Amino acid sequence: MTEHNSSDNMQNRINNIFTGSDVPSPASLKEMESLRNRVRELEEQIKLQETETAKIKEEALQSSGSFGLYPSSDSLHRTATSKVNTQAVQKSWLPSFFTAPVFADDLEKTQSAKLLYQIITVVWAIPVILFLIWLFGNRPEAIGPAIIIAMGLLALMWLARSGWVNLANGFMAMMIVLVFGYADYINAGNPQPSTLMIAVTIIMSGLLLGRRAPVITAVLVVLTHIVIVYLQMQGVIKLNSEPAVGFENMVITGGMTLVIGFLFQFVITRLQVSLERTRHNERELQVSNRELRELGVSLEKRVQDRTRDLELASEVGRTVTAKVNDLNQLLSDAVEQIRSRFNLYYTQVYLTDRAGRMITLRAGTGAVGKQLLQRGHQLLISSDSLNGRAALDKRAVIVLDTSKHPAFLPNPLLPKTRSEMTVPLIVGDQVLGVLDMQSDVPNSLNENNLPAFESLAGQLAVAIQNASLFEQANQARAEVIEQAKRLSLDNWDNFLNAVERSEKIGYVFNQNEILPYLNQPNVAEANTLDTPILVAGAEIGKIQIVDDADRQWTVDESNLIQNTAMQLANHIENLRLLAQSEKYRTEAEQVTKRLTREGWREYFATQKDQVNGFAYDQYQVLPLSENGHYAESLQTHPIYVRDEQVGELAIVQNESLNEETNEIINAVTQQLSTHIENLRLLEQTEQKRIEAEALLRELDSQKFALDQHSIVAITDQTGEILYANDKFVEISKYSREELLGQDHRILNSGYHSKEFMRNLWVTIANGKV
Repeated sequence: MTEHNSSDNMQNRINNIFTGSDVPSPASLKEMESLRNRVRELEEQIKLQETETAKIKEEALQSSGSFGLYPSSDSLHRTATSKVNTQAVQKSWLPSFFTAPVFADDLEKTQSAKLLYQIITVVWAIPVILFLIWLFGNRPEAIGPAIIIAMGLLALMWLARSGWVNLANGFMAMMIVLVFGYADYINAGNPQPSTLMIAVTIIMSGLLLGRRAPVITAVLVVLTHIVIVYLQMQGVIKLNSEPAVGFENMVITGGMTLVIGFLFQFVITRLQVSLERTRHNERELQVSNRELRELGVSLEKRVQDRTRDLELASEVGRTVTAKVNDLNQLLSDAVEQIRSRFNLYYTQVYLTDRAGRMITLRAGTGAVGKQLLQRGHQLLISSDSLNGRAALDKRAVIVLDTSKHPAFLPNPLLPKTRSEMTVPLIVGDQVLGVLDMQSDVPNSLNENNLPAFESLAGQLAVAIQNASLFEQANQARAEVIEQAKRLSLDNWDNFLNAVERSEKIGYVFNQNEILPYLNQPNVAEANTLDTPILVAGAEIGKIQIVDDADRQWTVDESNLIQNTAMQLANHIENLRLLAQSEKYRTEAEQVTKRLTREGWREYFATQKDQVNGFAYDQYQVLPLSENGHYAESLQTHPIYVRDEQVGELAIVQNESLNEETNEIINAVTQQLSTHIENLRLLEQTEQKRIEAEALLRELDSQKFALDQHSIVAITDQTGEILYANDKFVEISKYSREELLGQDHRILNSGYHSKEFMRNLWVTIANGKV
């Protein structure tokens, strides 16, 4: 569909060019390719038309019917106009009936109707001749055919005026054949009187029905004559009248000769018109062919220029987009390459600020660019400047000739600028900046090279965005590294807090002996190799190696110490994390024990009928009285819940228990601790549930009382209604569905001022009453 539309657009442009109503304007690459194809198609059509024209010339010399033998369109138009004007003046129907009809929507039918009327006008001579023969020649048999032929001609004229021109042409040829047959029948096959009629019949059929009609008519005439002669030989028909002599012969011979003369005049006239039209079409084809070839050469040159611009733009884009690690260097290289590769006078790039109100110069070529950069040159995004207008409208602005452009504002630093183009740098829907190019040649920056610069601007915009993202990523990475260093230093400061551990920890390896680090020796004058110990980029210590003054440290030794420092850093960091994790685990266990202890204390405090314990004695379980005790020796096993003792299991036994029994008792104790803890939690949860249900019932009662006597609505901080009680719905006359999602302006009566309502919502938003 796109290619078809493009082809139609280019066809319209070609037609407009040839008619002089349009000048070739810049086209897209797709339109250029479509135009190339169209030019090739037209050249092929021209060749075919030239071949057909040669055939037409050859056939025109042989037969008039091969051209249709119609008058030219200009002649027909003049005739039709004349007829219309005549009909407008003469309002009688009789003159208009004998005038050839004009069909405004069908030129071919109009031409055919005009030719038919011209032939009918000539054929009227036949009934006139027959009438004269009847009148002066005392031939009563001639009046009947005269009347029949006249009525037939009137019928043919009626058919033509009704729009049935082709049908009328066929009937006309048939009528002429019948007239010849009648004449041949009257003369009993005698060829002398019918010779002129044969010529008339064949010529008329060719004029009316085309180049094949004369042959067919001749065959019909021959067959008719053969039948009549055969019947005359058999004695079926006889000569009914004497041959024409005297005045009758003069009338018939003169009339038929004039008819043949008029018919040949029609043939020659139509043949001349057709030949003239052919020569005219040939001249038009030659002119069109020459114009098409000139246009093709021009288009080829434009395509070559545009292809070169696109290749240069692509090359510059590839070079520029490879430098995303430094935005300033990227822009400087970009403007310099664009200026040099496209032979421009000056090139600069503006970038949009974060607010989107200003564009700031970030790169410019030559000394002028450096001077403007030192000034911090900025422009407002508005229509006051070319660059601001391009950023505002998000489309390119072109000044073909600065001396003729009324809105161009000259820059004193750039006096040679004669043509300028500003192209916005757009990614998505965001304007990143503007690419401004200036030339010292008028009309050098125009619509033809705009696609190349737009492509270049698109690549430059993507490169600028990538460079900005790269810069932001590096900045974020640096911030993360700095944050990690700070956290690492803070963690080590907390670890070496001078309370749990010394603020400095170190060891010294000396003469096969490892000694604690006490005081830093004076090694300022010694030959040392220092390697920092880094954890997340933060230096938490160092490895220092001391040797003789004449010792030369090799690269391998330095690398070995660095690798050792890295492994040591990972190891001591893991040790710190392990120590702090152990500390946090101990603190968590202490908190858990405290919470368990407080939970049991709260539980005992809330128990009304407190039982100190239970005793299993004489096959039954009995509550343990407060003062109850057993004189026998007891063996106790503490009951722990999260390492907090909440009771004990006492066993009366005179003899010591064996190891297996102790294991069983320990297992029972652990299960008992878990069970009684679950029972406590269950009982406290149930108590909380009962309290919550009582509170909920109380709240429901208060809400019911409030709903009965007050209107209540709940909104969010923006004033949108989230809840409305029944009283609110009743008084407001709105349904609850209509109120939800609205604000209270739906109920505003206008009684309170806007200031009052504003203060009301400020108070509610601040949580005040």
